[in-house]
Amino acid sequence: MEKNKSVNIFIVCSVLILIVLFSILYKVFDDDGCLLVKSTSEIDVDDKNPENESQIKEEDEKKARIENIKNNLKNSLPSANEYLLLNGSDKTIEEFVEWFAGKFGDEIILKLDNSNINEANRQQDLLSPKNESDGSAIEEIEIERKIYESTGETLLILLDEFMGIKDYDMMPCKEDGIHITFAGDICLAEDGFVLDYYDTVAGLSECISPAIIHQTSTADIFMLNNEFSISDRGTPLYGKMYTFRAMPQRTQLLNELGADIVSLANNHVYDFGEEAFCDTIENIQNAGIKYVGGGNDITEAEKIIYVESAGLKIGFISASRAEKYRFTPGATQSSPGIFLMYEPERFLEIAADAAKRCDYLIAYVHWGTEDSKYYEEYQHDLAVRMFDAGIDAIIGAHPHVLQGMEYINGKPVIYSLGDFWFNNETKYTALLNIILDYNGLKEMTVTPCIQSHYTTSLIENEEEKAAFFRYIRELSNNCNVTDNGEITDSD
Repeated sequence: MEKNKSVNIFIVCSVLILIVLFSILYKVFDDDGCLLVKSTSEIDVDDKNPENESQIKEEDEKKARIENIKNNLKNSLPSANEYLLLNGSDKTIEEFVEWFAGKFGDEIILKLDNSNINEANRQQDLLSPKNESDGSAIEEIEIERKIYESTGETLLILLDEFMGIKDYDMMPCKEDGIHITFAGDICLAEDGFVLDYYDTVAGLSECISPAIIHQTSTADIFMLNNEFSISDRGTPLYGKMYTFRAMPQRTQLLNELGADIVSLANNHVYDFGEEAFCDTIENIQNAGIKYVGGGNDITEAEKIIYVESAGLKIGFISASRAEKYRFTPGATQSSPGIFLMYEPERFLEIAADAAKRCDYLIAYVHWGTEDSKYYEEYQHDLAVRMFDAGIDAIIGAHPHVLQGMEYINGKPVIYSLGDFWFNNETKYTALLNIILDYNGLKEMTVTPCIQSHYTTSLIENEEEKAAFFRYIRELSNNCNVTDNGEITDSD
């Protein structure tokens, strides 16, 4: 009897347990046996406290805001779409925005909300050359600025990274911007020029002022015109009056000066023929120096040098139209040479394309009349066309003397910096210094120098400096040059 009672109790308890389990399962699974999970909006108010409810609401609002900003980016960056097409990419602006969001995260996306624009930046952006006359591009310009301020890189650099074509070097920069220094012609001919004197002294600092070497070697980027061959091969071009060649070991002098980029687009780099010219390229490469304006074929000669500094993409282009009697060949598809621009259409075409691929484009050109301190009318006219093509600044060389400068539609052209270190003649020369930031040209100055007796020196005497700046002012147009060397647009 007791045994039957125990069995009955066990059965009743088992049935009750099964009923409870069935009830639980009924609430957890639907008719199809799928697990039921309630969304935050389906949870009864009694199941959460007010603090959690507020937090969930904020998160939902934040997610919605992020999606709105991303959608706005997809619709407000037509230049990004154009850049993708320019590079033949099959990727889309939608993919770029998602890539950007994944790389930088939600907090950076939230900073791109265009509802709160700094008024000073808005005024700056209204003056941007990218802005249309009716201001229709201002929203895109402001978004691009916010992208730079938030990531430290411009839209172009980010797009290059997104497409996997970011193959240019990163250069250092100062806190106040990118400091770029330019010098004119340097010629390291072995016989009868500056190297004869250099070989009699203790080092480069006895040929070029230590203050000048310090300035060129500490600039973020230093560029000058390499007006000689670097080779132990070749013979002088037949019929050419002056031919210049240095032995390969002399390349270290360019390193001592801190040269980062040299222009090969000139009328003396090919003086000893094809073999010596190709050796020049190889020796410059081996020295870790970039070159522009010449190459083993036309593709290399026309190539733009791009560098990244301070999150900006800067381009350098170089070409020559310097010889009345042409000895220096232009590069072709099958032969080495320099980039010629006697007929400038191809140069302007390359420049226009490059301007779309970088944030600031600098042209270093070999032009003008030798030994004349005055620039020619054709140079001014060509400079106008260069600026129209998208070039932002023009640095000139070839006349062997320092010429004037001018601003054209807000952009500077320095017609000739003269001989930096070339021969024993006494003449003015200069270093041209620019500082770039996100807004473009922030500051431009000229450092007064003089070449004399195979040396180049900084002009430090106040009276001599004043005479130097008077010389520059007399030759220049549409610009102001102070006694401290500051150069500004007079408009």
